[in-house]
Amino acid sequence: MLTNRIFHLSIGWLLNSLAYSIIYPFLPLYLHQYRGIDMKLVGLSFPCMAVGAMIGPPFAGMLVDRLGRRRVLIGGTSWRDGIFVVLALMAWQDAPFWLFTAVLFINSAGTACCSGAWSLCRASALQPGLLCWGGADGGCYVSLPKRPEAGSGSPE
Repeated sequence: MLTNRIFHLSIGWLLNSLAYSIIYPFLPLYLHQYRGIDMKLVGLSFPCMAVGAMIGPPFAGMLVDRLGRRRVLIGGTSWRDGIFVVLALMAWQDAPFWLFTAVLFINSAGTACCSGAWSLCRASALQPGLLCWGGADGGCYVSLPKRPEAGSGSPE
């Protein structure tokens, strides 16, 4: 059974991811049909988001080490919620395309940091007896018991 802490974090992450899954397919349509931006130019915003997703993870481990997994996770999820408000205000004010692309780039980098913190938080909450070392993206790649079990053949 999930702990209360991981349950609430999971619900927050689910709602946040669901919201982005709804907006991303319609954003190019909005920019092309309503703003009149060429679809080739609109298509450039998605590789920019991919670059942001590649740049963000190296900073995740540093942030998690300094602030802790929970703070990075909650801050990252709140950051993504704030980006929603910014995108809505930008659409309302007919912001320039480059600003949409810059905000989506920053969002992708922040999401990558948040995702790494989520992996670490989930791993430690679901299996508290594990010691996890994070990779560059904060993901839990190596898990070992904190102390050897009796009869495991490991030196004490």
